[in-house]
Amino acid sequence: MVHVSLRWWLCLLTAVLVAGCQMPQRDSGAAPLASTAAVPPAQHSPGPYRVTLLAGGRDVEFLGEISIDSVAALQQVLVTHPEVRVLQLTSPGGRRSAVNDIWLTLVQRNLTTVVPLFCASACAELFLAGKKRVLPEGAVLGFHQSHIRFVGAIEAEAISLVTAASNTAMADRMVERGVDRSFAQRAIATPPNSFWYPSAQELRTAGVVTQLGGGFAVPSTGADLALLLDWSIFNSPVESAYHSAFPEDYAALRTAAWKTIRRESFASEQPAALIAQAIRGSIARALSVASDEAAASFVRGLTAGIAFVTRSSPEDCFAFFDGDLLTDATLDTESEERIGAYYTQLTAALFAAVGREPRQRPPTRAEYEAAFERLAARVRSKGVFDERDAPVMADPERDPARYCGLAVRLMDAVLQEPPPGRGILMRGMLLYAAGQP
Repeated sequence: MVHVSLRWWLCLLTAVLVAGCQMPQRDSGAAPLASTAAVPPAQHSPGPYRVTLLAGGRDVEFLGEISIDSVAALQQVLVTHPEVRVLQLTSPGGRRSAVNDIWLTLVQRNLTTVVPLFCASACAELFLAGKKRVLPEGAVLGFHQSHIRFVGAIEAEAISLVTAASNTAMADRMVERGVDRSFAQRAIATPPNSFWYPSAQELRTAGVVTQLGGGFAVPSTGADLALLLDWSIFNSPVESAYHSAFPEDYAALRTAAWKTIRRESFASEQPAALIAQAIRGSIARALSVASDEAAASFVRGLTAGIAFVTRSSPEDCFAFFDGDLLTDATLDTESEERIGAYYTQLTAALFAAVGREPRQRPPTRAEYEAAFERLAARVRSKGVFDERDAPVMADPERDPARYCGLAVRLMDAVLQEPPPGRGILMRGMLLYAAGQP
């Protein structure tokens, strides 16, 4: 999710007409992590999923998101390789409907399922399809309830009924596989935006795991289990795109997350905080080197999102400009999820573009300030805002909707600037608003 503070940028832009905006202090913000690990070889680079035969065809390894496509690939391997006896699982989860597509095949094959490091959500359910279920030392299973997302015009009551039915079916399936009913009930009681990581002993006692400890074939990523993080807690579009844009920083971030996990466990909130900080701290840097097309796409998307939040909840729009997108939001849950997913996709697209396209030179402060003055003159001459906006800009809480509406108009003005000023403004707007040197 994008977390950027544009309030200072707006203050600077309106300072030519409005008194009261203080200049930001010089602060580098969240600095990129220094590289402490080698960039992983190309064959380790994650994608949405990967299915690989190991141990001479005895094991099949499943890495990444559980989806219709990924379970179809797994199904194909199982059909064409009847000698497979072990299924290795490393996944952050995915679609429960995809689990249903392959469930009977896995159960009928009487496979052994093993988790080398991390298996959560829909993956944990997939793990239960094994007749023998092995959890090596240090590996974890994560559980939470099923959740229906983005179903269009279906009413909330219908969504609630479908979700409840899905969770009941999941609990019943767990019990059918020998899991204690109380464990299953706790699993489906865990909110969908969090994970319950039971201890190894809890898993054994509840019948989830049939064997604690034991070896497994070396994963396709190699003996370093930290590389499996690429396919588990780092396996989302935004982190994969961040990987392509800043591979050395990504490797350093993975190292830092791994050290934290080894010290505090997967249940710690610190790895997620490290990832969020790195992503947040890299948005301005990515925008500063993006192509004109990629930068314009990001700014247009940012503007459209701000306009949506402004129409739906002006208070949340104001919070966004302070860098707290949808914190304590008053938007309804579905709208909050949609806008959160939207900004995540926007950030992923920016990182992906930086990773694949030639990088532009970031504007210097002098170049940015000169382009900024030209923009301010044009905005003033065109009457984009006037003196009536002064009280709002000095104290945005007086009228958040007006404040955010003005922001949308100003960002539109940036997009309408002629080159090369437009590119300079787009690439520098977050870089220098954050006080970068």
